[in-house]
Amino acid sequence: MSSHSTKRPFFARTVRFLAIPIIVFWALLAVITNTFVPQIEHVAEELAGPMVPTYAPSQVAMLTIGKEFHESTSTSLTMLVLEADRGLTEEDRDYYAGLVRTLKADSTHVQYVMDTWGKPITAAGAQSLDGKAAYVLLRLAGDIGQMEANNSVNAVRHIVNTSNPPAGLKVYVSGAAPLAADTVLIANSSLNNITIATMFLIIFMLLLVYRSVVTMLVPFFGVILLMLSVKGVIAAFGHYGFIPLSSFATNMVISLTLGAGTDYGIFLIGRYHEARLSGESREDAYYTAYKGVSHVIIGSGLTIAGACACLTFARLNYFHTMGPAVAVSMLITIAGALTIGPALLSVGSLFGLFDPKQAVKAKLYRRIGTAVVRWPKPILVASVALVSVGAVFVPTYRVSYDDRTYQPSDALANQGFQAADRHF
Repeated sequence: MSSHSTKRPFFARTVRFLAIPIIVFWALLAVITNTFVPQIEHVAEELAGPMVPTYAPSQVAMLTIGKEFHESTSTSLTMLVLEADRGLTEEDRDYYAGLVRTLKADSTHVQYVMDTWGKPITAAGAQSLDGKAAYVLLRLAGDIGQMEANNSVNAVRHIVNTSNPPAGLKVYVSGAAPLAADTVLIANSSLNNITIATMFLIIFMLLLVYRSVVTMLVPFFGVILLMLSVKGVIAAFGHYGFIPLSSFATNMVISLTLGAGTDYGIFLIGRYHEARLSGESREDAYYTAYKGVSHVIIGSGLTIAGACACLTFARLNYFHTMGPAVAVSMLITIAGALTIGPALLSVGSLFGLFDPKQAVKAKLYRRIGTAVVRWPKPILVASVALVSVGAVFVPTYRVSYDDRTYQPSDALANQGFQAADRHF
């Protein structure tokens, strides 16, 4: 009997004994939470809080103005930009007047319409100097970034899209509230594409490293189960009010789960291969691998979870919602990495599925290590110089608070900003 057989952690033995029930448990958790709980993207939309806290000075001023002038009880500002490819005409004014009446009639979504272009005394101020564009300010229901505000933006866009503007006239729904609504929409629509691209990247990377489809399945299948389970559990926690959630938190949760879950799977398989190549039996190699990586997984996972949990104290909604969601997702990832991967490895090792195909050849890494030992100072200088090259652009970095630059130029709100820039 190998000496390693006497050093078998209790948890590792438990996971090996309950390998199949563990795999079934995680599979059921993923299926149940993703079937009977709303998808995480929809929950994030429902729970989205104000992008800018309502106690921020600018928001307080906006709410005070709305209250004192009996205009609005929210912070959602929207601009309608009317742009013609020729000078604005009376027909355009008639269309505008009808559009304003329709907007005012929708008191559920539109709280105030600043009809400056429709009044002779203020019309000149709302029309561009070239006479081809005009604008109207709306204050909508809901604070900017919230689901109510996003629904109000969609309602206004529906009114505009179902109207019948004269030939040559275009109407854009733009401003701060539509920009925030587009941010959420674009983030959610791109999440699936990012996830799919990441999956293919993980498959390619694992095949490149292991050159074995079967060996690849441990970290890949494990990370798929983890991702689905994390999405379902976080969605459930958010849906039932245990944690706040937003689209930004959702993107971070999925990214970290995929990245950390894949890394932890690679750690486990790599340590198993090392043990097998050193002559250990498959059973002993399993325990060696588990014992060798479990403390690494727990330490790194708790570090990430703790650091992200501190974001809970942030006041900006972007970061505040990331704290609990990412911390919980990392705890689930740790639990999954200590159970799913080892369970799959345990079952597969019974049939020799995950044995290394060939001895590891680390000639390149040995040469690098030897070079560092022989010439530490020159290599340190060269490394610092290389890092410095990447830091050359730091002095030219300028912070931008223009949210328009973070969206595609063809986003609906951006189109309105572009139209306004062309004339105002």
